[in-house]
Amino acid sequence: MSAGTATAPSATARHRISDRLLRPTIQGRDAVRIFAVLVALVALLFWPTLANLAQVWWDDPGYSHGFLVLPLTGWLVYRWFRENRPRFVPEPALGTLEVSAGVLIHWAALVLGWPLVDFVGLFLCLRGLALALHGRPCADGLTVPLAFLFFMFPLPGIVMASSALWLQDFVARASGLVLEQIWVVRQRGHAIELPGMAAPLVVGAECSGLRQLISLLAMSALLAHLGLKRWWSTIVLMLATVPVAILANVARVIAMVVAAKWFGTAWIDTWLHSAPALFTFPVAIGLLLLFTWALQRLETLSQAEGESPRRAEGVSPPVKPAEGVSPAVNQAANAARSPSRPSLRGNETASDAGPRRAEGVSPPMKPAEGVSPPVGPLTLRLSPLGVLGGTGAVFLGVVVQALLLWHLEAGAVRRGPTLPVPLDRLPEQLGTWQAGERADIAKLRERITFADDLFLRQYVEPQARLGANLYLVYSAAGKDREHHPEICMNEVAGMPDLRDRRRVVFLNQSSQRPVQRFEYPAGTERRLYVWYWHYTVEPPLREGQTLLQALHQRLSRRPASLTVQITATGSEQTAEQVERSLLPEIDGFLRKAVLPEYVVMGCDRVQVRWLGPE
Repeated sequence: MSAGTATAPSATARHRISDRLLRPTIQGRDAVRIFAVLVALVALLFWPTLANLAQVWWDDPGYSHGFLVLPLTGWLVYRWFRENRPRFVPEPALGTLEVSAGVLIHWAALVLGWPLVDFVGLFLCLRGLALALHGRPCADGLTVPLAFLFFMFPLPGIVMASSALWLQDFVARASGLVLEQIWVVRQRGHAIELPGMAAPLVVGAECSGLRQLISLLAMSALLAHLGLKRWWSTIVLMLATVPVAILANVARVIAMVVAAKWFGTAWIDTWLHSAPALFTFPVAIGLLLLFTWALQRLETLSQAEGESPRRAEGVSPPVKPAEGVSPAVNQAANAARSPSRPSLRGNETASDAGPRRAEGVSPPMKPAEGVSPPVGPLTLRLSPLGVLGGTGAVFLGVVVQALLLWHLEAGAVRRGPTLPVPLDRLPEQLGTWQAGERADIAKLRERITFADDLFLRQYVEPQARLGANLYLVYSAAGKDREHHPEICMNEVAGMPDLRDRRRVVFLNQSSQRPVQRFEYPAGTERRLYVWYWHYTVEPPLREGQTLLQALHQRLSRRPASLTVQITATGSEQTAEQVERSLLPEIDGFLRKAVLPEYVVMGCDRVQVRWLGPE
């Protein structure tokens, strides 16, 4: 074979490719193949985010609906495209710019470790591709279906913690108020006590309704998109979801209390604990469907009232503007239905059209220009320039993302260090304080699953006849900070906090080792004292780290942390003795034998969630 003949197939292939790209549209199998490649590239670009989200969906029951969001969004996109058949007016340049903005936001979310920001990046990428490949009518029409992806991203921890605690408190109070109509109920914080019950029932975080609320909000958004047409009805349905979720969880708590009253509390620690939700959650779904039906009726009545004056005058209502059609075309379509411009049928004259108009018969509508009737097979059309721009932006994003992840991984500090000495090695003699009874922490470990190390012990001072309980919990992921006395003592146990008696004590002369002291009434003259502080194990920035690596280390993950809490009951002299002799001993041992030198001590509170009864 000669050299000339060997190059002929290559030139022919190049000619075919350039010929396809120069065509005004790409249709048929070529369009399907290109679309599949684009979907694969977008999935590859957002793969780190999707992998983390899948882990959240699997671990957190409040977001288990995330597995359904992606297929539902795909179905909503296909449904809208099939029913509307938007005009093909691609804007490759503007669409590529929007895709590029989404890629930049996605990179920023990877560096900062903020998943919710990545929703903005994903939304802009997908909408930008629709704009570049098919046009503005398509991109605008897909805005709402693509916005449904929001429900697969977890909300920030601050929002979740504060919302869960508020809902938990409201559900506990509402349940107690209802149960008071049946039995004598003693409620203290989130604990509900009834006569004859061996132990009080505590309304836990799973009874707050936050998990169901998130799932029900996603369902409300879906119902509003499919069944409602007015913006006000959508808002009403979304707002109605909150009381529906609360009502469902109040019913769940009441059912559990009634069952515990009749059958005892042993079943609560088994799988039957979640059994009431099998009844209350379907009730919540039924209420949402009922609200949707009522709002549909209101929309119909509102539309009928708006059309009745026009029908009385013999004027047909204006045609709803066709999406993606110029205003002039819609104006002409409405003008054709006006009595001042009777439309003619075939060869009829204006005088023939007059009686027909007088009879209230509207002339046939001419199909709006640029809108295909929703019949026949769905044909996928793509803009060649949009394909080049969109594919190039996403492909470049994948390549740069791979380099970015490699760069961040090269300077990353691994998950928090393991403590060199286990917490149970804490000495039994701390100054004049001696170890007393050691608590059984087996049940506590079942609730505090995040703890990498956990320790409980009582210390006594024989000479002064004092006792104090020590609580230590270490988490390499910093989740120990989800414990705080203001939550466990104030809001859960319902103990009145003497806020004017709060104070910060320091364990050294330079005021660099603060400890927060809380005080609660425990009798006529006695007080319950709680001392709280924590150590943040934040590794220092390594030499040679870049700005991106430093930002990723500081912002993308919580540092390891150790929480210390000590409780004692007595008088002010008891508190002073504990602060003078026990707290410095515990702090000194932890700093010397357990923690690295670069730890930062503090007593501030972050937004936390309740873990269970103390």
